[in-house]
Amino acid sequence: TNFLANATDPQDGNISSAIAWTSSINGKIGSGGSFSYNLSIGTHDITATVLDTHGNSATNQIKVTVKEPQYPTASIISPRNKQVFVHGDNITFASTYNDFEDGATLLNSSLIWNSTITGVFGNGTDFIKPNMSIGNHTIYFTVTDSDSMSSAASLNISAFS
Repeated sequence: TNFLANATDPQDGNISSAIAWTSSINGKIGSGGSFSYNLSIGTHDITATVLDTHGNSATNQIKVTVKEPQYPTASIISPRNKQVFVHGDNITFASTYNDFEDGATLLNSSLIWNSTITGVFGNGTDFIKPNMSIGNHTIYFTVTDSDSMSSAASLNISAFS
């Protein structure tokens, strides 16, 4: 979590470097006008306190809630489970996903399609794959979010000659 504050005093000017930061859960978390800190899970009362050279202080407080990371969700729209294809068919692969933290902003490299026969054969949410290998495939669409949490959807298809 990034923290940012400014503190000025009529006599001392900019005293942002004197700000002391605390959390009701983590205790002392930083100092100065800006810093980053990985807060523990829970609801924190974050307090910023500054003291000028004359001994006068000012305090400000906010509440910050940190939730546990959540797994993304993945679903396959196309092809249908147990759909059969002829080797050489163009197969449309389409999917959707959702992630609480990242929304719909994941890179294609985080959206992986693989088969138990051919291994990784595509990425992203939509594409066409010609010439799927002959055999009975279990297809997996795996989504990995920025917290490295993954989930997958799967189905079975067959390709024959």
